[in-house]
Amino acid sequence: MRRRPATLSLLTDQLPSPHPKKAKLTQEFNQPINHKKLKISEDTNALPTRNCKKVCEGPGYLGIRINGFNVVFVHVPNAFSQKLSKVKDFYKKINNQFLNGKNLGNIDIVMGDTNQHSEPLTLQALNNVIKDSHFVYAHNPNLDLASKAFSSKISPLDGYDLALNGTNSVQTKIFDIAAYNTKTVALQTHGYWSQNIGSLVKESKVAVSMTDHMGLFITIKKPGPA
Repeated sequence: MRRRPATLSLLTDQLPSPHPKKAKLTQEFNQPINHKKLKISEDTNALPTRNCKKVCEGPGYLGIRINGFNVVFVHVPNAFSQKLSKVKDFYKKINNQFLNGKNLGNIDIVMGDTNQHSEPLTLQALNNVIKDSHFVYAHNPNLDLASKAFSSKISPLDGYDLALNGTNSVQTKIFDIAAYNTKTVALQTHGYWSQNIGSLVKESKVAVSMTDHMGLFITIKKPGPA
């Protein structure tokens, strides 16, 4: 019998819980893993707990091993999120806990709020300090790493004909990303959803923001027979 390749679906958001939009998005996921040290602990409330073990945690990150995948959720602290050297140290420390501390291999995916000042910064850090790996963004696998700006367009699935410049509240910077390691996993699906919901105020339709960042989801798979 041919073994099917392992797949994993992940979901992050900053919607308050409970929220009807979240309930719809997370209906296929189980109970959360609590992580009080992570500023966006609510981002992991859609985290599946089956076959899931915590590998490491600290200010701004939570590393888990789930169904054979090495996953890191982040909210990179503003204190150093714009300093490439510090961001390198941040990810090197995390990966070492997977690779050396637990002998689990390199990180497969990093997901969450990076607070980065340029779009390539997270990739520059990951690819510099994690050897035998090649990370790309799910939203733009062919991003020019020499760029010093935010060049990608974001089209949330719950919008219509939108091409936005960012995932933050003013849509100017792509803070919220999923970066996956092409040496260990392949991308199946990926998408964003917006911060906003429709509302009627005094019979006039207006946009109402429920949070300050977009949510995102991703499905990745390990190499194997189709």
